[in-house]
Amino acid sequence: MWNKVFSESLTKNLFLNFMGGDKGFSVLVTNQITDYQTLFNNKSIPLYFVGENNIFENSADCIENIRDSILLDFQKHYSDNSITKLSIFYYIYALLNSKDYQEIYKADLMKESPRIMYVKDFWVYAETGEKLVKLHVNYENIEPYEATIEFKNAAPSYEVIKMKYAKKGDKSAIIYNSDITIKDIPEKAQRYVLNGRTPMEWVMDQYVYEVKKNSQILFDPNQYSTDEKYILNLLLKVINVSIQTIDLIDNLPTLEI
Repeated sequence: MWNKVFSESLTKNLFLNFMGGDKGFSVLVTNQITDYQTLFNNKSIPLYFVGENNIFENSADCIENIRDSILLDFQKHYSDNSITKLSIFYYIYALLNSKDYQEIYKADLMKESPRIMYVKDFWVYAETGEKLVKLHVNYENIEPYEATIEFKNAAPSYEVIKMKYAKKGDKSAIIYNSDITIKDIPEKAQRYVLNGRTPMEWVMDQYVYEVKKNSQILFDPNQYSTDEKYILNLLLKVINVSIQTIDLIDNLPTLEI
């Protein structure tokens, strides 16, 4: 008997997370179950379901969340039997990231779950969606962006207290700490936004050295890794991810339904 439950043991599962609200529509694919507030009251839709109390090593052991009837509808509409459920998942991710889609359906996306339609170029969207999924799921394996980095001394500290922009209203430079400033961040990196913030701002907001007011518990992000450059490289990686994401989205064809 199969029960529809999530499995953290399935390493190859994917989750489509999306939300609407006053900060705009956001969508992000992850390979782990996300917190409900990751994108502010987000919905998380898995690619696969698995059986309760069972451990599965690959997708062949799982129930696919995309129904057989949906697959047949796509294959029939495009007259293409090579379309798979995974390619439909990729297609959906690219469609939801499309600037045209988000602009045309902006009002609807603030109130209800997104609706999926057929567009002219299925495989262009599916291939772009695959690239976006791999980019976003594997963001920690992406090469750091080759930014201009100013070091104040020959032996800088890489510890973080609280990162901030160098100037108010100017996001082209980040003061990493008193020894390090990241400069010449491309404007393109500011255009990829999730729940009102860029990925850089998510890192800047979450990696803060502080003592929690109520509990008096010390929160020290510098202890996350034995690599002293981990946080710096993470920040540079998400800058690179943001730039590559915008390049992929910008290259999607005009939305033709």
